[in-house]
Amino acid sequence: RPLREGTHLLRLQISHDSHIEWRSSPLHAIPEPLLLTFSAQRLRRNHPLARYKTTRREHYDQALQHAMREGFFDVLFANEYDELCEGARSCVFVELDSEVFTPPLSCGLLDSVARRRWLDGQCPELPPARERVIRLNELPHATRLWVGNALRGIHALSDAALAQFKKSVF
Repeated sequence: RPLREGTHLLRLQISHDSHIEWRSSPLHAIPEPLLLTFSAQRLRRNHPLARYKTTRREHYDQALQHAMREGFFDVLFANEYDELCEGARSCVFVELDSEVFTPPLSCGLLDSVARRRWLDGQCPELPPARERVIRLNELPHATRLWVGNALRGIHALSDAALAQFKKSVF
């Protein structure tokens, strides 16, 4: 069937028995200001599927749907050790003490395309970044925060959105 006009998200899914299914949906513009919230639900650091893009993501999908109904672009997650992990649909980068960090895979997150590109220096418009555990109690000291994915790109929170995020979460 033909797609309607506009930009769409196309999802191709291949099952364990090689059945192929594809779905499309409109890709809505990123809201301005870009607002984030935090999930009270914790991810497991050693979850066997954490590093894989899979359909077993009910906890992400439910939290994201709730956050979107409240006007947020994404919802961030931490693990059981209060270490920042990722968003339901975004990787996350944080500036602390003039350096940019993203959580290491050992915290229990997906090594997304956007994350890998930034870490590998393929985003010249962005400052260099490296992996480091980011504890939740460090987030109030963040001077910048970015979220993104391969489909939508990387986006910085405005100063006002970052202040609102820190105020509402901590």
